[in-house]
Amino acid sequence: MSAAALAVIGTGGLLTVVIICAVVILLYYGRQPAAKEGSKENPFKNDDPNAEVIVLDEDEIDLNQPCSGKKYIKRGVCMRDGKVLDGTKDLCGKGTEEWVLDPTDKDYKASIGDGECPSQFRECSVTCPKPCEGNTWKKGSCVRVKADGKKTVLDGTAAKCGDGVVQETLDQTASDFKPAVGGGGCTFTKSGACHVKCPKPQPPKCSYPVLGWQDNDMGCVKSRTDHTKVKCGESGVVQQYKASTLNTNKCAQLTQWVACKANPCPVDCEGTWGKGWRDCKGACDTQPERVRTYTITKKAQHGGKACPYADGEKEFKNCGKITQCCKIKGDWELDSCKSNGRGKYTKKHTGSCDSKLVEKEDSCCYQAYDWKNSGSCSSKGKQVQVQTTKNCPKGTDTRTVDCSINCEGEWKAKSEDSWFCNTTTCGGGRGGSARLKYKQYYTKTWDEYKITQPAVGNGSQCPNKDGDTRNVKSRNTKPRHPCGGSERC
Repeated sequence: MSAAALAVIGTGGLLTVVIICAVVILLYYGRQPAAKEGSKENPFKNDDPNAEVIVLDEDEIDLNQPCSGKKYIKRGVCMRDGKVLDGTKDLCGKGTEEWVLDPTDKDYKASIGDGECPSQFRECSVTCPKPCEGNTWKKGSCVRVKADGKKTVLDGTAAKCGDGVVQETLDQTASDFKPAVGGGGCTFTKSGACHVKCPKPQPPKCSYPVLGWQDNDMGCVKSRTDHTKVKCGESGVVQQYKASTLNTNKCAQLTQWVACKANPCPVDCEGTWGKGWRDCKGACDTQPERVRTYTITKKAQHGGKACPYADGEKEFKNCGKITQCCKIKGDWELDSCKSNGRGKYTKKHTGSCDSKLVEKEDSCCYQAYDWKNSGSCSSKGKQVQVQTTKNCPKGTDTRTVDCSINCEGEWKAKSEDSWFCNTTTCGGGRGGSARLKYKQYYTKTWDEYKITQPAVGNGSQCPNKDGDTRNVKSRNTKPRHPCGGSERC
């Protein structure tokens, strides 16, 4: 539109033109049919087939879309620098853990094409180990501990007083107690020195810190004057004393000699392997072994030497070859059948099997295979044969086989008498001659071949056919003089 036209229309007219154009465009696109869902024009399925479809240019459609959703779930554990924070001293404190969208959530939508589904890494923390806290202790009794571990409570009496030790236990029920965290430690007991006052001083008396008599370090000797130690099993005397530390002058007796006896002499242990190695034995599929058992015949006593083996101890050594375990394959198979109809059956197997499992005797079909002809070869070339059997199904004792018979034949002499009409000239001289027809008799002889047994099956054929002839001859018999009284014809 030209500037002059715009000037004529004016501002109000221009607004009217714009409104009219907008209405035309809406009417045009409103009449266009909706693109079919699933088609090239609308690759996305519509929930409402009547809803308006906006078709975008292929360049405007992003076929690579990331996953989306609202709910995240934690995947993995709290880590730092690629190491799992397990709550130990160096693996505790702050770290990160991975969170991903929950694929089971109703709002989750999987990625499309090359779209990504990135994870979220959130801060996490694992508590570091911390020892327990508390300073409330329960005090125990003041005790004296001997070298053997026995304890004597010092209660302030004459024999139970003086210095000792006291054990205290941490009060876990106190308000200031806090348990250890993580792998933190905790000290529950502690010990310290203590003192229990002794009673008021008593009048001086003999003091024995160790009650009872104690043997002198010389031990058991031969006599009071001979301090040679006695040998094992011998008797002697030993000097004893009482240990006194205070007021020795108040003690009644501090030494004495008493009878003693040395320890019995040591007895060394004795043993034997008895009958030695036993027979070679072993279960299937295992290495067979020989075994022998050690028996102690005299036990060690009084410090004697011990036997090198315990009583009943066994020794083993390999022997023989490994025997394969029995493995049966298949069912019973007949090995041989006797003429009485009883046979041996076996089962195929590997390894060593009990004979009852793989061998048995039972009824069987015995066939002697001594086939003999029954009757003669039939004209069809079949021969029935029979054999000796026992416990066999019906028909096992007979069979039909092909048979052959050679052709047989012979030459037989044949003869036949007959005549034919012959002509001769009779007479002559004055009376003249005449032609005469008469019957000329003759005998025909020949040999004729007769087949007496035709060939059957593959039997050989006869050299001649049935009815073949040879040596055919003919001899006139009568009349000898046809002009004189012969039969006319």
